[in-house]
Amino acid sequence: MWTESILHGIRARLGNTFILHGSPGDLVPTPESPARYVSLTQFLRECVFDGRHAVIEYNRADGPVFHSRQSHAAFAAKVSVYDSVHGTNFAQTLPRDPATFLPLLDSFLKHAVMGDDRISVAIILPYAETLIPESSGGSMSPEDRVARVFLQKWSTDPGLLAADITFVLITENLADIDARMVRSPQTVEIEIPRPNEDERLRFIRALRPDAWFKASSDLSADQLADE
Repeated sequence: MWTESILHGIRARLGNTFILHGSPGDLVPTPESPARYVSLTQFLRECVFDGRHAVIEYNRADGPVFHSRQSHAAFAAKVSVYDSVHGTNFAQTLPRDPATFLPLLDSFLKHAVMGDDRISVAIILPYAETLIPESSGGSMSPEDRVARVFLQKWSTDPGLLAADITFVLITENLADIDARMVRSPQTVEIEIPRPNEDERLRFIRALRPDAWFKASSDLSADQLADE
């Protein structure tokens, strides 16, 4: 299963940058019994990176989202240092655009691995194709170039590779993101396949018991899973 692949990749230190592709929009079962079904990013936050000091999710539309108040506080404290040097006020209102936010994230990661209070961090980047789109035609914008440089630098930085720092890029199609990142030996690509019939059946039965289908549906749970 893809979840075992990413956990193995993190434990074996195959790299610090993982690209998840395939069916990222499907709900994912949690390990608990009975399983809950949650979004991919929630699964990563709660089940893969639950032990990290800080988990930060970022996309262009929403900007940075923190998995806990502690994550936000840790980030804001380091950004305050950046503000004092550069005369900015980003700790109060974090920017959404990548050209401004990614340098702040870079500064935070340096503190995370070099400061006295070293912390473990996971960075989740859904819709990675909007950050580093494929640009074989040479149409990459200045913001896209900034994002690509940071991601390439982070994936090869010895300090980050030696620390508990992980980056997860999420996209449906590998062909939609920058080919240099995909081909890089420093990145690990993991496919999230579409659920098979058994997986679909478990999901359906998690929503409704078999008795409900007998009383309220023309199709049984097995027939729906076979569709």
